[in-house]
Amino acid sequence: FMLCLFMLFLCLWGAQKSYAEDVYFLENIEILLTEHNTPEKERAKAIQKATEKGFRQLLQRLTAQTAWHQHPEIIKKADKRRILDQFNVIHEERRPYKGVFNLQFNKEYIHNLLVSLSVPFSEVKAGTVLLLPLLELGERQLLWEETNPWRQKLAQATENAGLVKFILPIGDAHEMALLTPEMVAFGAEDMMVQIAENYNAKAVVVARFQMGLSVKGEREALLDLVWYGAHDVQPQYLQLPLQSEDGLDGAMQQVATKAVHAVEEAWRQLYILEFDSPGQALITYGSPSLKGVEALMAQLKAIPIVENAFLRVISQQKAVVQVDFFGPKEKFKKLAEKASIKLLAWGEHWALDLGSTHDNVRAYGLDTRLTPQEEIF
Repeated sequence: FMLCLFMLFLCLWGAQKSYAEDVYFLENIEILLTEHNTPEKERAKAIQKATEKGFRQLLQRLTAQTAWHQHPEIIKKADKRRILDQFNVIHEERRPYKGVFNLQFNKEYIHNLLVSLSVPFSEVKAGTVLLLPLLELGERQLLWEETNPWRQKLAQATENAGLVKFILPIGDAHEMALLTPEMVAFGAEDMMVQIAENYNAKAVVVARFQMGLSVKGEREALLDLVWYGAHDVQPQYLQLPLQSEDGLDGAMQQVATKAVHAVEEAWRQLYILEFDSPGQALITYGSPSLKGVEALMAQLKAIPIVENAFLRVISQQKAVVQVDFFGPKEKFKKLAEKASIKLLAWGEHWALDLGSTHDNVRAYGLDTRLTPQEEIF
């Protein structure tokens, strides 16, 4: 009996873990009802409201901010009976009714809905980013101090994040010795990435807050967001003009919210699906094994912008895999590299790099006098 309970726990835990890694899974959607009714009707009404609230949050998570003006149209055209796959009641109270729900949305239906409306979106799983709160006030630089007000404002703002899992470092003696505020300001990437690995984060964002003056001599808050680590993201620079009544505390609060939105938007743009620019690639795999081809197609299908990957040709000498994807070819190239898929090109020929240029050329029957291009596209 105890063994059965243990196995049941493992199954439930595994299911919860897989949901938590799914961008279409939303946790802790809270609903409060003011009108009283029977328990059954109250729950039904709460589930309806939770679905509507969760769907709005999901659209903000999936779509680029430039597409948010299309949300009313998407909501209007969505079949409310099909957008939700299942729900879990986490907590309920009555008089008045308060419910907390976890929601699993219908990935296939919503994906097809957004495609049909040509709305760019991203299905990338939530990522982990280490956020370093660098505050510069005059000659002072604060980073690790618990009294750092910029750290406190960022921590509050990250509570409303929906796509990125933000981690602010503990700031123990080891981290403080390894990385000083001055090193962060000058971009000591190796040290920052080393600390990020301790938190299972592949990306580090330095959020640098300063106060300044505009060309007109007016006060403004300045924010630099500089990325380090696995993702190639250009630095983001934000300027926020301040009203005369805006103090330092209020300015930090406004900028912290903008910082979280900016990081999440940058993360989303890494994997955005642009349906107005579909792409296709034919990748040749020399001297293939069936397991090797299956592994390659699994790697390709795991790339967020890839719609499908399937086998076109296979023989003892080579296999040809077709890849259909959304977005520009340059984005596919970068994401393929991140998935450990190294490609070479001779003219129009694409080849999976097996580690030996000579073997690749011979296997594909290409002209050995040609040298592989450094860039595929």
